[in-house]
Amino acid sequence: MARPASETPTPRELELLHVYWAAGKPLTAEEARQRLAERRDLHYATVRNLSVILEDKGYLRQTDQQTPYLYAPARSRDEVARAFVSDMVERVFQGSRGQLLEVLLEDRQLTDEEHALLQRVIELGSRPPSAVPAPGGVSAPQTAMQNNLLAASDVGPQIAPSISPPATQPFDTPKSAG
Repeated sequence: MARPASETPTPRELELLHVYWAAGKPLTAEEARQRLAERRDLHYATVRNLSVILEDKGYLRQTDQQTPYLYAPARSRDEVARAFVSDMVERVFQGSRGQLLEVLLEDRQLTDEEHALLQRVIELGSRPPSAVPAPGGVSAPQTAMQNNLLAASDVGPQIAPSISPPATQPFDTPKSAG
């Protein structure tokens, strides 16, 4: 028996969806194929079929009725990412966002940028994004992902004390030839 079609993008469909997101404007399947050819060389018919599948799944939309059709993303990258992460949290971590955070943080040291971002997200709480200073003291808007991370987290600020910034070493220290 054949496996039922997935409502979420397959890895190849997601790769093509990234091309449409990066374009910032509607593309024909041929234009998308040309941009994708930098990473993967697919036949036009394959890219056209994948575009139709993504349209059927609701991830792309036709912007005109003339052929060749122009396609544009129907869902934002953040919206798709949130859906993928929510699905993963439900299926893998049985709804525990805290367990997801533990897995993300246990395998490697955070970079300075990741630590600063996580610290800002934790500090956000229920404050508006403009009230949270970005690195350098400048207020910056947060992404939808940053906005939802704290709201969705079931560990909240109690993880902040256990996260320490990575040890930094001066970049201009000359290495000895050896």
